[in-house]
Amino acid sequence: ILASAKGAEFRGKKVIIAGDFNAKSGLRGSPNEDLRGWAIAEWILREAFYMLNDGSPTFVRNTQQSHIDITLTSKRLAGIY
Repeated sequence: ILASAKGAEFRGKKVIIAGDFNAKSGLRGSPNEDLRGWAIAEWILREAFYMLNDGSPTFVRNTQQSHIDITLTSKRLAGIY
């Protein structure tokens, strides 16, 4: 989905993208990074979306934690122009 979504299509619009991307990236606070996480982080930066993740784990079970879920907004929705 992200591969076909271009930031230019969303300019001036209020957009939310959220999901369980199973992608690990330091950009979201993960101590590990995988290829999918790197690719998504690069897309977020290139297409200029605002990430709502604050670095907290999005999955916790007993002693396991991960940062695999992502919530993004367009800059207009975030109030950033």
